[in-house]
Amino acid sequence: FRKDREAVATNWEQALHCSLHQNNGLWTLTHNGLLQVSMLLCLSVSGMLLLLQGCIHAQTGVCRSQCCMLAQRTPSKREVSSNRIARRNYEILDEYEAGISLVGTEVKSCREGKMNLRDGYCQIKETTCWLYNVHISKHSTTGTYFQHDETRARRLLLHKSEIRKLYRAVQQKGLAIVPLRAYFNEQNRLKVQIALAKGKQLQDKRETIKRREQERDLQRQLKVF
Repeated sequence: FRKDREAVATNWEQALHCSLHQNNGLWTLTHNGLLQVSMLLCLSVSGMLLLLQGCIHAQTGVCRSQCCMLAQRTPSKREVSSNRIARRNYEILDEYEAGISLVGTEVKSCREGKMNLRDGYCQIKETTCWLYNVHISKHSTTGTYFQHDETRARRLLLHKSEIRKLYRAVQQKGLAIVPLRAYFNEQNRLKVQIALAKGKQLQDKRETIKRREQERDLQRQLKVF
Protein backbone atom coordinates (compact mmCIF):
# COMPACT_ATOMS: atom_id res chain seq x y z
CA PHE A 1 0.00 0.00 0.00
CA ARG A 2 2.89 2.39 0.77
CA LYS A 3 4.54 1.69 -2.61
CA ASP A 4 1.29 2.45 -4.45
CA ARG A 5 0.93 5.72 -2.54
CA GLU A 6 4.48 6.74 -3.46
CA ALA A 7 3.82 5.89 -7.12
CA VAL A 8 0.69 8.10 -7.12
CA ALA A 9 2.67 11.01 -5.61
CA THR A 10 5.39 10.63 -8.28
CA ASN A 11 2.80 10.73 -11.09
CA TRP A 12 1.34 13.89 -9.60
CA GLU A 13 4.74 15.61 -9.60
CA GLN A 14 5.42 14.63 -13.23
CA ALA A 15 2.00 15.84 -14.42
CA LEU A 16 2.34 19.19 -12.68
CA HIS A 17 5.87 19.67 -14.04
CA CYS A 18 4.69 19.01 -17.62
CA SER A 19 1.56 21.16 -17.40
CA LEU A 20 3.02 24.25 -15.68
CA HIS A 21 4.85 27.02 -17.60
CA GLN A 22 6.34 30.31 -16.49
CA ASN A 23 4.82 33.56 -17.80
CA ASN A 24 6.45 36.81 -16.63
CA GLY A 25 7.74 35.16 -13.52
CA LEU A 26 4.34 33.59 -12.69
CA TRP A 27 3.55 29.89 -12.91
CA THR A 28 0.26 29.18 -14.71
CA LEU A 29 -1.55 25.97 -15.56
CA THR A 30 -2.35 25.32 -19.23
CA HIS A 31 -5.66 23.92 -20.46
CA ASN A 32 -4.08 20.61 -21.49
CA GLY A 33 -2.27 20.46 -18.19
CA LEU A 34 -5.55 21.01 -16.35
CA LEU A 35 -7.07 18.10 -18.25
CA GLN A 36 -4.10 15.89 -17.45
CA VAL A 37 -4.21 16.78 -13.77
CA SER A 38 -7.98 16.19 -13.60
CA MET A 39 -7.64 12.79 -15.33
CA LEU A 40 -4.80 11.84 -13.00
CA LEU A 41 -6.92 12.92 -10.05
CA CYS A 42 -9.78 10.68 -11.15
CA LEU A 43 -7.44 7.77 -11.76
CA SER A 44 -5.69 8.23 -8.44
CA VAL A 45 -8.98 8.43 -6.50
CA SER A 46 -10.36 5.32 -8.25
CA GLY A 47 -7.07 3.55 -7.66
CA MET A 48 -7.13 4.44 -3.99
CA LEU A 49 -10.71 3.15 -3.73
CA LEU A 50 -9.74 -0.10 -5.43
CA LEU A 51 -6.81 -0.50 -3.06
CA LEU A 52 -9.00 0.12 -0.04
CA GLN A 53 -11.61 -2.27 -1.39
CA GLY A 54 -8.94 -4.93 -1.88
CA CYS A 55 -7.68 -4.44 1.68
CA ILE A 56 -11.22 -4.72 3.04
CA HIS A 57 -11.86 -7.88 1.03
CA ALA A 58 -8.59 -9.35 2.23
CA GLN A 59 -9.40 -8.57 5.84
CA THR A 60 -12.95 -9.93 5.56
CA GLY A 61 -11.58 -13.02 3.83
CA VAL A 62 -9.24 -13.60 6.75
CA CYS A 63 -12.07 -13.07 9.23
CA ARG A 64 -14.30 -15.45 7.31
CA SER A 65 -11.59 -18.08 7.18
CA GLN A 66 -11.01 -17.70 10.92
CA CYS A 67 -14.74 -17.99 11.60
CA CYS A 68 -14.89 -21.12 9.43
CA MET A 69 -11.98 -22.62 11.34
CA LEU A 70 -13.68 -21.87 14.64
CA ALA A 71 -16.93 -23.37 13.38
CA GLN A 72 -15.16 -26.52 12.21
CA ARG A 73 -13.52 -27.10 15.59
CA THR A 74 -14.90 -30.14 17.32
CA PRO A 75 -16.24 -29.37 20.78
CA SER A 76 -14.46 -31.03 23.65
CA LYS A 77 -15.95 -33.23 26.36
CA ARG A 78 -17.63 -31.39 29.22
CA GLU A 79 -17.44 -33.21 32.53
CA VAL A 80 -20.54 -33.25 34.74
CA SER A 81 -19.44 -35.35 37.72
CA SER A 82 -16.46 -37.42 38.82
CA ASN A 83 -16.22 -40.26 41.36
CA ARG A 84 -12.80 -39.92 42.98
CA ILE A 85 -13.62 -42.29 45.84
CA ALA A 86 -14.05 -45.15 43.36
CA ARG A 87 -10.41 -44.87 42.28
CA ARG A 88 -9.33 -44.76 45.91
CA ASN A 89 -11.35 -47.77 47.08
CA TYR A 90 -11.15 -49.91 43.95
CA GLU A 91 -8.52 -51.17 41.57
CA ILE A 92 -9.73 -50.36 38.07
CA LEU A 93 -9.42 -53.36 35.73
CA ASP A 94 -11.42 -52.34 32.65
CA GLU A 95 -13.40 -49.30 31.59
CA TYR A 96 -16.53 -48.90 29.42
CA GLU A 97 -18.48 -45.98 28.01
CA ALA A 98 -22.24 -46.29 28.41
CA GLY A 99 -25.21 -44.19 27.49
CA ILE A 100 -27.88 -43.50 30.08
CA SER A 101 -31.66 -43.28 29.87
CA LEU A 102 -32.90 -40.05 31.48
CA VAL A 103 -35.99 -37.86 31.50
CA GLY A 104 -36.01 -34.22 30.49
CA THR A 105 -35.61 -32.66 33.94
CA GLU A 106 -32.69 -34.99 34.70
CA VAL A 107 -30.86 -33.90 31.57
CA LYS A 108 -31.39 -30.22 32.44
CA SER A 109 -30.04 -30.79 35.95
CA CYS A 110 -27.01 -32.63 34.53
CA ARG A 111 -26.27 -29.66 32.26
CA GLU A 112 -26.13 -27.55 35.41
CA GLY A 113 -23.71 -30.04 37.01
CA LYS A 114 -26.16 -31.29 39.65
CA MET A 115 -25.15 -34.95 39.57
CA ASN A 116 -23.35 -36.98 42.25
CA LEU A 117 -21.73 -40.37 41.56
CA ARG A 118 -20.18 -40.80 44.99
CA ASP A 119 -22.39 -43.67 46.23
CA GLY A 120 -23.35 -45.11 42.87
CA TYR A 121 -22.99 -48.71 41.74
CA CYS A 122 -24.15 -50.89 38.85
CA GLN A 123 -25.95 -54.22 38.68
CA ILE A 124 -26.97 -56.43 35.78
CA LYS A 125 -30.54 -57.73 35.86
CA GLU A 126 -32.18 -59.62 32.99
CA THR A 127 -29.54 -58.69 30.40
CA THR A 128 -29.79 -55.01 31.35
CA CYS A 129 -27.30 -52.89 33.25
CA TRP A 130 -28.79 -50.56 35.85
CA LEU A 131 -27.25 -47.64 37.70
CA TYR A 132 -28.31 -47.29 41.34
CA ASN A 133 -27.97 -44.70 44.08
CA VAL A 134 -26.82 -41.85 41.83
CA HIS A 135 -28.21 -38.53 42.95
CA ILE A 136 -29.49 -36.06 40.33
CA SER A 137 -31.02 -32.96 41.88
CA LYS A 138 -34.42 -31.69 40.85
CA HIS A 139 -34.56 -28.99 38.24
CA SER A 140 -34.90 -25.53 39.74
CA THR A 141 -37.48 -24.02 37.35
CA THR A 142 -39.75 -27.06 36.82
CA GLY A 143 -42.98 -27.67 38.69
CA THR A 144 -43.33 -30.45 41.24
CA TYR A 145 -45.69 -32.47 39.03
CA PHE A 146 -43.04 -32.92 36.33
CA GLN A 147 -40.10 -33.51 38.68
CA HIS A 148 -38.17 -36.78 38.83
CA ASP A 149 -37.09 -39.05 41.64
CA GLU A 150 -33.58 -37.98 42.59
CA THR A 151 -32.14 -41.46 43.33
CA ARG A 152 -34.17 -43.71 41.06
CA ALA A 153 -32.63 -46.64 39.16
CA ARG A 154 -31.50 -45.62 35.70
CA ARG A 155 -30.82 -47.86 32.73
CA LEU A 156 -27.36 -47.86 31.16
CA LEU A 157 -27.11 -48.38 27.40
CA LEU A 158 -24.46 -50.96 26.50
CA HIS A 159 -23.93 -53.55 23.78
CA LYS A 160 -25.09 -57.07 24.56
CA SER A 161 -21.56 -58.41 24.25
CA GLU A 162 -20.33 -55.88 26.82
CA ILE A 163 -23.18 -56.76 29.19
CA ARG A 164 -22.41 -60.48 28.92
CA LYS A 165 -18.73 -59.85 29.56
CA LEU A 166 -19.47 -57.76 32.64
CA TYR A 167 -21.96 -60.33 33.94
CA ARG A 168 -19.47 -63.20 33.65
CA ALA A 169 -16.75 -61.18 35.38
CA VAL A 170 -19.03 -60.24 38.26
CA GLN A 171 -20.34 -63.78 38.75
CA GLN A 172 -17.04 -65.67 38.44
CA LYS A 173 -14.44 -63.31 39.88
CA GLY A 174 -16.54 -61.42 42.41
CA LEU A 175 -15.79 -58.00 40.91
CA ALA A 176 -17.87 -54.83 41.10
CA ILE A 177 -19.12 -52.34 38.51
CA VAL A 178 -18.74 -48.73 39.61
CA PRO A 179 -19.33 -45.40 37.81
CA LEU A 180 -16.23 -43.26 37.38
CA ARG A 181 -17.47 -40.09 35.74
CA ALA A 182 -20.28 -38.56 33.69
CA TYR A 183 -19.76 -36.14 30.81
CA PHE A 184 -21.26 -34.73 27.64
CA ASN A 185 -19.40 -35.98 24.57
CA GLU A 186 -18.68 -34.20 21.27
CA GLN A 187 -22.27 -34.85 20.08
CA ASN A 188 -23.59 -33.23 23.30
CA ARG A 189 -24.91 -36.54 24.64
CA LEU A 190 -24.56 -37.58 28.23
CA LYS A 191 -22.27 -40.57 28.76
CA VAL A 192 -21.27 -42.46 31.89
CA GLN A 193 -17.86 -44.10 32.20
CA ILE A 194 -18.13 -47.27 34.23
CA ALA A 195 -15.39 -49.65 35.32
CA LEU A 196 -14.96 -53.27 36.23
CA ALA A 197 -13.16 -52.96 39.54
CA LYS A 198 -11.73 -54.98 42.40
CA GLY A 199 -11.98 -53.78 45.97
CA LYS A 200 -8.76 -52.70 47.67
CA GLN A 201 -7.60 -53.87 51.08
CA LEU A 202 -6.36 -51.44 53.69
CA GLN A 203 -2.75 -52.24 52.82
CA ASP A 204 -3.40 -51.56 49.15
CA LYS A 205 -4.93 -48.18 50.00
CA ARG A 206 -1.87 -47.26 52.03
CA GLU A 207 0.43 -48.22 49.17
CA THR A 208 -1.63 -46.10 46.79
CA ILE A 209 -1.42 -43.08 49.11
CA LYS A 210 2.31 -43.61 49.55
CA ARG A 211 2.87 -43.82 45.79
CA ARG A 212 0.81 -40.68 45.22
CA GLU A 213 2.79 -38.73 47.81
CA GLN A 214 6.07 -39.84 46.23
CA GLU A 215 4.88 -38.65 42.84
CA ARG A 216 3.91 -35.27 44.31
CA ASP A 217 7.32 -34.89 45.95
CA LEU A 218 9.01 -35.72 42.66
CA GLN A 219 6.94 -33.14 40.82
CA ARG A 220 7.83 -30.48 43.40
CA GLN A 221 11.53 -31.23 43.07
CA LEU A 222 11.30 -31.00 39.29
CA LYS A 223 9.62 -27.59 39.57
CA VAL A 224 12.44 -26.34 41.81
CA PHE A 225 15.11 -27.34 39.30
